[in-house]
Amino acid sequence: MLILLFTTYISFCEVQSPGFQHILIISTSFFLIILLLFDRFTKKDRQKRLNIIISVLILFDFVICSGRLNYLLPPDTPGLAEYTHTPLVRNDLEKVGEIVQDINSLTVEKNDTYVAVGEYLFNSDTLHNYGLPYTVDSVPSLSPVSDVDLRDGFPREFLSASYVFSCTSDNCTYNNHEKILEYINGQIVDNSSAIGKHYELVSAYDIDNDLNIELYKKVSQYSKDDLEVIAQYFDEVYPDHEELFRNRITGD
Repeated sequence: MLILLFTTYISFCEVQSPGFQHILIISTSFFLIILLLFDRFTKKDRQKRLNIIISVLILFDFVICSGRLNYLLPPDTPGLAEYTHTPLVRNDLEKVGEIVQDINSLTVEKNDTYVAVGEYLFNSDTLHNYGLPYTVDSVPSLSPVSDVDLRDGFPREFLSASYVFSCTSDNCTYNNHEKILEYINGQIVDNSSAIGKHYELVSAYDIDNDLNIELYKKVSQYSKDDLEVIAQYFDEVYPDHEELFRNRITGD
């Protein structure tokens, strides 16, 4: 219990990612359970076997929790995420704070800002939780996001938001290639597209892991033709899910 308590304390004090905090706590619990199971070995074999088990578990924790599994397996391994849990401690908090200040200086209206970024180091929670534990909601204008296509569907909030955050780096994973995020980010930089022609670039920010985050302002409203173009794209990608995509986009 003392080991688990110590790990929990260290994870919350030294690790800034809630997801990685959970992994550390779960891994430690798993480690302790294995030790208790093998404690039933005879005294003759106990020390030797425990040494082997401890060595294997330490290696397992290091590989899985630090994201090294991504470098040991082939890139096309089924179920392997493209993001890693690095860096464990951010070095760009001043830049994130600058982003928070900039968007709050532009708008504080509810649901007026949409974060079309699902990266480990930058997503809606990055801005929302920036001021914790002193500030519960650091960016009041943030709207709900759709990070998983077939769970969330197309976000109507994106179409109505006055400001949109986008990720334009080559290494953006778009939450492991969710089509909504890929489409929005690919279109918003194209001034001739059904989406991009309605936005102009306000600011650009470089954060950790060489990610480039851009802030766009909507300068014109979508026409019915624009919405139809967007709807047709998702008709092709998800032909059997009109209620999640076409109906939300066109408002039918």
